[in-house]
Amino acid sequence: LSFTFAYMDSLGVRKFLVVASTQPSLTMKLPTGPHACTIPSASCSRLELRLQVSDAAGATGEAPEPAYVEVTKPTSLVALVTTHLATMDSLLQDGQGKAVLAAACSITDLLNDYGTDATATIQYKTGVRAAVIDKVDSAFRTALQPITIGAGVQCLATIWATCGVAEELSFASANKAMDLISLTGTDVLVRIMAGGNVAQITAVSLLMKNALGTLLGAVSALSTRRSLDQDLLSDLSEMVVLPAAGHSRSARQLPGASAADGDLPGAHKVSEVGASNDQPLMEEVGSNDAGRRALTAAVEQAENLMANIDLLSRIAVSGHAIGQVADDASTSTYRTITERIAASGLALFTKSIDADATNSSSLSIPQVAFNSRAYALVTFPARTELATADDYEVQLTLFIQPPLPASEMPLRCVDNTARFLSDLGDVLVPLGNTGAVASTSPRTDIEQYGTRKCSLLGNSLAINVRPYHIPTAITSLSATGEITLRLHYDPTLRSEQADQVMDKLTGLRTTASCVYWDSTLGEWSRAGLRHISASTGDEQGSGAYVECVSSHMSIFAVSEVP
Repeated sequence: LSFTFAYMDSLGVRKFLVVASTQPSLTMKLPTGPHACTIPSASCSRLELRLQVSDAAGATGEAPEPAYVEVTKPTSLVALVTTHLATMDSLLQDGQGKAVLAAACSITDLLNDYGTDATATIQYKTGVRAAVIDKVDSAFRTALQPITIGAGVQCLATIWATCGVAEELSFASANKAMDLISLTGTDVLVRIMAGGNVAQITAVSLLMKNALGTLLGAVSALSTRRSLDQDLLSDLSEMVVLPAAGHSRSARQLPGASAADGDLPGAHKVSEVGASNDQPLMEEVGSNDAGRRALTAAVEQAENLMANIDLLSRIAVSGHAIGQVADDASTSTYRTITERIAASGLALFTKSIDADATNSSSLSIPQVAFNSRAYALVTFPARTELATADDYEVQLTLFIQPPLPASEMPLRCVDNTARFLSDLGDVLVPLGNTGAVASTSPRTDIEQYGTRKCSLLGNSLAINVRPYHIPTAITSLSATGEITLRLHYDPTLRSEQADQVMDKLTGLRTTASCVYWDSTLGEWSRAGLRHISASTGDEQGSGAYVECVSSHMSIFAVSEVP
């Protein structure tokens, strides 16, 4: 017999404890439930349990009424987790895959509810989650094969529980969790398309959506940290010092200006021109190489996560009919909308997507301005040239937290914190009619600015169009038609555009426009984009937007551009 104990978490999702037994009765230790008590130490947390029993032939029976138990917070998380990890090892050896999932949920629900203390530190809990994910991965690849839709649902529930706290996920654990989601989701989708239990689509979609929402938070934090590390290394490696002697023009850094993040073309990075400043360049090239490798891994991880969001979208609309209301999956870190459209309905198809900006806008997490909603509007061209299918899946994903690193920006923008005065090189000029000449600069005190990497200024938007039930995305709707984009952004993140800062020698200035993620080069790019208009909104930046057109579909964002 297979005894399944199911309890509802705070989001209304069933989580399972499954145990195989040859006996008609069974005693089980249960995990902690959500602590709804006003006094955390009080034993008033109530857990609703439902029991289902099934035999080897597939016959099932369920208790007509749930049972209720009260649970308390354990006095020692470490001791309890150690016991559960040993139990998982034993279950793995016995080939009890579902029981491994149940034990994993028990451990990670403990981690999610417990918080941290002197022994249960973030580092400790990160290590436990990594061990649990490793054991779940082993069970998935052995004891749970061939996977059923029911087992797939339980596996996704386990992954969601294991990824419950983004700050307690390591880079490797997040990668392994996404691989499991991909394998499980793909297997479930194949079975659904082959006529499997369509009633499970809702459960699969909900679990994938929430697990990916937490993982996006972890991926975004890891990507941002590695971007900042790489920016620091890049800034150090780009600090080129020019000798004073024989320079074509001289430069003086203005008081209060900073050259820490920029390049000062033709400038000595000293307060007084002519002072000796021949310093060696950064020698730790290995550190820069290591940073580059880490950032490349972060990009691959982000692209893996976005592929899983696409997989979630395909599962969600796998049973949709043309004209059915679009599937809408929304979390605190992203929102994705997917709709099944007839090929004839793609011409001038218009769709908007918005979401709450859950974090304050910053250069590390660029969003819309304060008290605004993240927003994007997409309009397809009047003519499409697609002949591969009768109908398509159109998916828009608005990222509240950025999955891709902002540091991978080859564009250089003016930096108003790196102002300096420049004189043109001396030329010979005549002195009266005597034939005498003098060496003098024809232009002095030219206000110039150093440059830095351009910054992203708003939420990222992914546009994905694929034939119905076919995973391959289409990159272009027409050889000549262009997609029109309107993206909202936060103009207060950088002031150079609003202040109309311009280098008086080169004429370089900054504006806001669209960029897209070039997955081949692994960086943000403007290729194939054409700027239409931009607005900086009101005094607080609310309502600011950029409108542009694109010859292709991709992941787009608003950025400073030179």
